[in-house]
Amino acid sequence: MEINIRDDQKIIEIWLSKAEWGDPSLSNTLRKLCVEYGPRKYTVAVFKSGEEDLCDLTSGLLLSNRRKLAERETESERMAGASMTVGM
Repeated sequence: MEINIRDDQKIIEIWLSKAEWGDPSLSNTLRKLCVEYGPRKYTVAVFKSGEEDLCDLTSGLLLSNRRKLAERETESERMAGASMTVGM
């Protein structure tokens, strides 16, 4: 387990390995952190290691985001062209 406390952003990052997921003592530690930092308006974020390939998943996410951006840009250009035609 790795804990990063970012006081400037009021965030507690907790990184768990796959082996640590089901450890009951870690669950208690996480609860204690939430109880301690919750009233101080901190966000406690728990990140769990997955079983899939990070590189493949990240690549897919980036491609999906780029595709969505291109679709929005195309739609904006189409709408801009349509409004120019209406104004003439």
